[in-house]
Amino acid sequence: MSRQRAGPAWTVALAAVYGGTGVLLRRMRREMLREGRFRPGTAVAVYAAYAVHAAAVGAVARRRRLALPVSRLPALGAGAGLASVGLGLCAGGLRRFGSAGQVSGTESGELVVRGVYRYSRNPQYLGLSLVLAGTGLAWRSGSVLLYTAGVGLVFRSWVRVEERHLVLQFGRPYRQYVGATHRWLGVPAEP
Repeated sequence: MSRQRAGPAWTVALAAVYGGTGVLLRRMRREMLREGRFRPGTAVAVYAAYAVHAAAVGAVARRRRLALPVSRLPALGAGAGLASVGLGLCAGGLRRFGSAGQVSGTESGELVVRGVYRYSRNPQYLGLSLVLAGTGLAWRSGSVLLYTAGVGLVFRSWVRVEERHLVLQFGRPYRQYVGATHRWLGVPAEP
């Protein structure tokens, strides 16, 4: 494929990734707010979307567009450190759930407020964002960092839906938790 054709093809591919994510988010929102959980097919689609986004990040990183003017070794070390912290936050959040169904959203559980959830209401989303940012830094890719910003906006939008569901499911205990715990690590709590 010629270099001239690669640009529009990449634009179309990334638009399809984000467009597909938008369709999935609408489906997730509808199911979460109407049924209080995801249907199994939706949970599978969510994990497939994570895989597609991971592949997109790898592809974007290799394209070397918007290269960051940072030395290779310091960028690699800082990026690896940031990604490691992100993985730790994800793992710390995941281990607090009682079943795979609770992690995937296909079944309800109890309100989790211990462990890493004492410091962040959304450690998995925060952790995944840090993994993406660390990847962008390690690859010295401004394109990946822009992609990370887009994913962060998607997470921020989804968190609002998730929190509406949790208020409906847990009521006052969840509202108290929201008042006492940051949505994102170090960012003041939002009502």
